[in-house]
Amino acid sequence: MPLLIHEEGMDEAICRLPGIKAPEADMREWQKMADRLRNSSDNVTIGIVGKYVELQDASLSIMEALRHGGVVNGLSVQIRWIGEENAVSSGASQQARQTASAFREFIQHTYAAGSVSDGD
Repeated sequence: MPLLIHEEGMDEAICRLPGIKAPEADMREWQKMADRLRNSSDNVTIGIVGKYVELQDASLSIMEALRHGGVVNGLSVQIRWIGEENAVSSGASQQARQTASAFREFIQHTYAAGSVSDGD
């Protein structure tokens, strides 16, 4: 969104209106992030189990945090919503194994990329 605002000149117009003299916008970091998002070749699926998964607005901050973490790591994050009633069904153990595997893959990729500190 910031790139679009800048491309349309809205950032300059907003500063000009109250008379703010702002330096030229440096959009390099935003451009890098947009490039990572567009060019992410790896996918990770994360399962979220909850009681009200049909109300995804209730988990919006979780969704956005996971997606932003994916962007930083060059990953496209797919979110699988799992209702708690499905988590206890006969097929849930297979789904849980797949989700655990995807999580391990995400963590391994994150540490390998050096994006997460190991606590030091």
